Amino acid sequence: ETANLFANISGNTNLKVGYSRGYLVNFTDKDGAVVEDVNFEWTVESDFADKISQTISGNTIKLQVDDDSLIGSHFLLCVLIEGKKIGEIEITIVEGF
Repeated sequence: ETANLFANISGNTNLKVGYSRGYLVNFTDKDGAVVEDVNFEWTVESDFADKISQTISGNTIKLQVDDDSLIGSHFLLCVLIEGKKIGEIEITIVEGF
């Protein structure tokens, strides 16, 4: 039941240009108990999602941006179950140096 499922995304909210950064999602029920084997999908909500490379492996996703012109921009990394957003984290693109 997705109504009682919560997605907790962990990872740094700053993504440095030119560096890959990993994010992990864990699912819990309304009582805080860990829920395994959840069928979900990652999605990036942004006008420049095509410039964010994504490598997905199980409950983790690695993101990377190589475009300096996006410094200062931000986007949402979301977790969807059956098309419904159940978790998100806002990530800001920062200078890589």
